[in-house]
Amino acid sequence: MAATVHLRPMTEGEYAEWLPGSITAYAADHVRAGGIPAEGAEAWAARQHGELLPDGVATPDHHLLVAESDGRRVGMLWIHLQRNETGDSGDVTAFVYDVEVDESERGCGHGRAIMRASEDLARDLGALALRLHVFGANIVARRLYESLGYATTDVTMAKPLVAAPDAPPPGRLDATVRTWISPKAEKGVASEIEGKGLFAREPIRRDEVVAVKGGHLVDTDTLLGLPELLQQSDVQVTDELHIASLNEDEYDAGMLYLNHSCEPNVGFGGNIVLVAMRDINAGEELTTDYALFDDYDGTMTCHCGRPSCRKEIHGRDWRRPDLQRRYAGYFSWYLQQRISRS
Repeated sequence: MAATVHLRPMTEGEYAEWLPGSITAYAADHVRAGGIPAEGAEAWAARQHGELLPDGVATPDHHLLVAESDGRRVGMLWIHLQRNETGDSGDVTAFVYDVEVDESERGCGHGRAIMRASEDLARDLGALALRLHVFGANIVARRLYESLGYATTDVTMAKPLVAAPDAPPPGRLDATVRTWISPKAEKGVASEIEGKGLFAREPIRRDEVVAVKGGHLVDTDTLLGLPELLQQSDVQVTDELHIASLNEDEYDAGMLYLNHSCEPNVGFGGNIVLVAMRDINAGEELTTDYALFDDYDGTMTCHCGRPSCRKEIHGRDWRRPDLQRRYAGYFSWYLQQRISRS
């Protein structure tokens, strides 16, 4: 059954608890996006909040609400009713400044439920449309909003004009093929599952991006013509296309070193973006179930050692109804399309 929430006004005490964390998160988001320098970011964010909410929870047309489910708090919502300059009720929109799901309540559908409730609230307030902003790198949020029917209305893009210290000289492209790994993780560490693995150096939050697969786009025939070592570097992205390394010099840079586990903690946020399926502690090995992206004729022996280990992994395990239910939302895009059509 889909999650449902009830929205109630935020109290003064809850506002006082929420505000510092909101300021810190807002500043961090803008620094991460390259919009402002880290120095002075929190002071800037505090001024922004002060200008938007001069009277706190009593600020006119700003609705700060707590989301509850079955009588317990699960998150919050900040929505602003925006009127045109003439005050004409025929041109009223609502803007979502913030939506949060409490950490202990994530993964239960509350984010979707809060957004549904925000639509009902905005409609009751007389708004004809509901708008919001999402940072480009927040893939999970973008996926949620698109599934709820939100459409992109404008796009802001940025290009750094000052090269990083290790960037190639102007006019020269860095053609190195590599996979991006989060600074919170380290690859190539000895694994008890098999060979080398990918491990968390710091805690990683659920749905945080942990890696982006890099390589060359090749068809299946080309992949099968490569040496066996290079075939192991692939991630399938469509029925007939794969991302892989094409020579041994780029093999290590392109590898994820993401071992299979029948109880994985990493899934897909598209075709080449990998995200945490749950909160991950520092020191844990990052693993995925190969059923989330593989489709081939063949089997492999599993060494994950988990209580639910399947022992033998089949190249088309993605067809299993139990795995489809367990991993809903974390399959590679091309496999998710097949599942949706079946």
